[in-house]
Amino acid sequence: FSLQSNHRVFAQQPTVNTSTLTAAQIDAINRQLMFRIEITHFNYASSNILGHMNIEFEKLYSKLKVIIDRARALGVYEKFKIIVVGYSDADGPFHKKLAASKKRAESVVEYLVSKGFERKIFLINYRADLELKDPAKPKDGINRRVLIVFEGYPIRPTGAPTGDRSIDEIDELGFRDIR
Repeated sequence: FSLQSNHRVFAQQPTVNTSTLTAAQIDAINRQLMFRIEITHFNYASSNILGHMNIEFEKLYSKLKVIIDRARALGVYEKFKIIVVGYSDADGPFHKKLAASKKRAESVVEYLVSKGFERKIFLINYRADLELKDPAKPKDGINRRVLIVFEGYPIRPTGAPTGDRSIDEIDELGFRDIR
């Protein structure tokens, strides 16, 4: 299994003047590229990347490549973030579940960094068992997962607040994790 060569240099495209984009154009750009990819069934108390996860990593790699190329073209590469959230099942004490969910998110980021993506584009969050994927089976492997989310570029047609907390506050706070 390979996701291209390590430390790939992504081609830079000409920059687009985002101030000339309308709100509808920005929405269309963001809708095309938004995604949520979930990598599930980590082993119990483990953050190891497993063979069955290869297909999801291939999808993720392809989407990240497109998103990075587009971010550079839009001149927002330095501002945008990919959110990586780790989860655990409901087995064990909370502090161990929290630590396991953090390690899972970190291992996915480390893996992506090893494939050539810059660490600075990732925001890591971890939720332990606070949001089980399958509450009916709280100790099932489906709950031991990492969610990778891209919800659009931080661009506005006018620079005015969008009314969307996840864009406005993150932009004002310099993309610190506010969750």
